[in-house]
Amino acid sequence: TTRVREIASDVPRVTPDDDAFDTLALLNKAGAREAIVEADGEIVGTLTQTDYGAAINIRKGFQSSIAG
Repeated sequence: TTRVREIASDVPRVTPDDDAFDTLALLNKAGAREAIVEADGEIVGTLTQTDYGAAINIRKGFQSSIAG
């Protein structure tokens, strides 16, 4: 039997204050698609490569609308 803790222990963990670019680099280095976000020892969410890509696209769109 495989326990969840055996699988989850390999998932990168970050905090809400960690740099987004550093987190993406961590995901790439670990070969992971997502990271667990922890604050004060509690899980507060996950961050996926898809989330990161969506945030970049939103920021690019926002910057384009200001410049244009």
